[in-house]
Amino acid sequence: MAEVTEAEKNLKAGDKTKTDQAVKKNVSGAKPVESEYYLDELTGAADLFNTQKIVVKTALEQTGKTRFMLSEAQDIVLKFRKKEVKN
Repeated sequence: MAEVTEAEKNLKAGDKTKTDQAVKKNVSGAKPVESEYYLDELTGAADLFNTQKIVVKTALEQTGKTRFMLSEAQDIVLKFRKKEVKN
């Protein structure tokens, strides 16, 4: 049976569905494999990142990718928020 993280339970699904099944353990019993989400799905779930939707969208768009694992997206948004703003 698939294991679902708390973050995934709270992820607000938009019109699109997850690209992979919910997190599941692989045969060797190693770490669970994370699902991937479209940029729009993650933007809609900005509360997971403790920031505004525009910040999440901008940070993720700068990578040039369209699909992200949740942990990967969280790292990208965190680094983006910590960037120094220059005049």
